[in-house]
Amino acid sequence: MFATLPLKSRMENYFKSLFLVIDCDHRMNEEIDVKEHAKNLVCAIQALTPSRNLLIQFLAMSSLDFPTMYDTFPEILKDKEWRKALEMAFGVSFGEKVDLNHGNNLGRPIVELYEKVFNTLTDEKVREGLALLSGIPQEKIPNPRKEWIHLRLEGLALEPSVGEESLLVLKTIKRVAEERDSAYPQYKLSLSDVEALTNIDERRILSIVDLLLKYKLVGKSSIREDDEEGRSIWKDAIEFGTDLRDEVDLLTG
Repeated sequence: MFATLPLKSRMENYFKSLFLVIDCDHRMNEEIDVKEHAKNLVCAIQALTPSRNLLIQFLAMSSLDFPTMYDTFPEILKDKEWRKALEMAFGVSFGEKVDLNHGNNLGRPIVELYEKVFNTLTDEKVREGLALLSGIPQEKIPNPRKEWIHLRLEGLALEPSVGEESLLVLKTIKRVAEERDSAYPQYKLSLSDVEALTNIDERRILSIVDLLLKYKLVGKSSIREDDEEGRSIWKDAIEFGTDLRDEVDLLTG
């Protein structure tokens, strides 16, 4: 049974609340209005973020298996003509996994572009500058990386079988990492430690890890620990970046 990502079907109202209430009319005015052009540019930048554009979200989540992608984006994948158009425009390939091909298409360039936008808009000064140029209130130009993380965590919390436990795993990794090194914590924990600290059995831990990987909230890793006899061994682990840290606290409190 494949875990599903309810980022669209179960969160439609949440999506609607994210979109800016701004008239993004791209028609050229007879008189040049620099602020209007700046506003249009901000709208275009917003449209490149996966939390505000379903197609960008689809591209951002590519590389997952086809059943998971189909359950997540039925509006996109149920139509054969849409799939053909995605293949032509974005280089999307449909096999065991939904992936992006190299070549003369927009898929990988758009993903690379939105990732650069993510990295740049984490800087509050950049967002402040866009607000001043466009006249858009700064609070309506949020950090898109945090917004995308928050959206995925909201979707994770709605998972009917392991949603709450998945959030518990993330919070446990954060707590243990900061207890070990408060100055420079590494948000990484072995699966055996996750199991011991959360009292979740191994089978469910594996299901949770699979779900977190599909949401692209954690990455696979390994960690060296000493066994009972003092020998160093490598154990399977999962880790996440510091940009997830604050959002985990907001959702799990």
